[in-house]
Amino acid sequence: MSTENIKLVKEHIKLKAWALEVKTQQESGLNPTAWCRLNDIKPSSFYHRLKRVRDATLENAQITSTDIALSLQTPSFAEIDLSKMNSTNKFPSKIDYANSSNIIININSASIEIPANASPEAIATILNVVKTL
Repeated sequence: MSTENIKLVKEHIKLKAWALEVKTQQESGLNPTAWCRLNDIKPSSFYHRLKRVRDATLENAQITSTDIALSLQTPSFAEIDLSKMNSTNKFPSKIDYANSSNIIININSASIEIPANASPEAIATILNVVKTL
């Protein structure tokens, strides 16, 4: 076995041990500083190991910065209980508009499509949820 291969094996063993440390810390429910104190590890060493494990994981997965940026744009959803709104509607809950289009709201890279026959209360609730994003 060459010297380079030995170095790679040693690095792999270290990373596996460090990954187990990180997993143990995360499963403990303790913050990293408290966990380090209990396990007699310097927090700076723990964070260094955490960075090395993350870097190796990203390298092995071949994730690019573009992939990471795209993953940050994952849509999020908010549940809206329409049954409660229908009981207080002052307007009909369904209006059949011939040839009407849905309402489409574009915010940055997100898009929200509201059916054209949505009640005013439903639209107001959706807009209130959008304001919180």
